[in-house]
Amino acid sequence: MTKKSVKAIYNLANDVLKQKCDAVSHWMTRDATEMALRGVTATNTSDFVTQSTAFGDLPTDEELQSDVTAAVENQDATAEALRIKIRPVRSMAEVEYGTDKAKYRKFRFDNMNDMTNSELVKLAKRVFRVGTAQLADLTGQGLTTTILSAIKADANSLDDQIDLVADAVSDRDLATEDRAVNGNALYVNLVKYTNIGKSIWIDTDEAKYNDYVIYDTPTGAPPVTPP
Repeated sequence: MTKKSVKAIYNLANDVLKQKCDAVSHWMTRDATEMALRGVTATNTSDFVTQSTAFGDLPTDEELQSDVTAAVENQDATAEALRIKIRPVRSMAEVEYGTDKAKYRKFRFDNMNDMTNSELVKLAKRVFRVGTAQLADLTGQGLTTTILSAIKADANSLDDQIDLVADAVSDRDLATEDRAVNGNALYVNLVKYTNIGKSIWIDTDEAKYNDYVIYDTPTGAPPVTPP
């Protein structure tokens, strides 16, 4: 059974949620006497600050997406370098055998430029094996063990790069879920403390009441009322 992803229960940008919690914790400290009458202690406020700080210290999605992008760029660069190394071998085999001979077809160079990275890895490893087996035929065309070893090394590197991309994507997904879990817990406390704050000041101080209002919009600003 597929595990359901955790969704944020708040309609605020993460940085706005953090800023709102920082502001509310400040008002809670200011109103400590009144909040204490409602069961909110200095320890509660301190724990709320700690929770908000920990949430703010989580890596952002932009940071993790940058890691994914860097991994993909490295992977693609390695793939292109590998194609560049394979093309001369293809030319050597074509000149030596012609494209209709079994020894040429054994390399399976067809559609190299359209191959996925995983397919390119398989091709490169096959070129190393077949090239090594047919080295005596192709030495006169310039094929060497050094060329073949370089192809094999790049194939192994690309294989590793594919895994690194998958790891970066997975790290981003896990961090997104972790951020939602922590954000949801933080938002629950924010709602609790703002509700208490509003109830304290609703009939006595409009400005302090407004300090505890949450505008549940992506920007954290008051919602726009259509004309």
